[in-house]
Amino acid sequence: MKSLKALVVSAILAVVASPAAAQAAVSQDVSCLVLSMAPAQSTNLAIKQNGLMAQSYFMGRLDARDAANLSALLNAQVVGLTPERGKAENARCTMLIDNRITAMRATLSRVKSQAGV
Repeated sequence: MKSLKALVVSAILAVVASPAAAQAAVSQDVSCLVLSMAPAQSTNLAIKQNGLMAQSYFMGRLDARDAANLSALLNAQVVGLTPERGKAENARCTMLIDNRITAMRATLSRVKSQAGV
């Protein structure tokens, strides 16, 4: 009986926590999108390409999360962005992209190996 109670409590907590976690993920992705805007405007082609790729990546994540009212979310992120927070967020955003690239390369390597390429 105790395990059933624990299972029910866990299920309730998962349902209650899910919207808050989803909103936090949207907020974090919006922050990364905002930070990618400056490099995307660079005159340095390499920096510009990195910024545009980051914008595409985070817009895709936001599209998948069905982020409503993106304009208001962008405005809120811009208003609350300080240099210190921007630096920390940039490191987090860069790590997300780097981890995804590493995972994709590993998947591609496995696929090639399985295909005998």
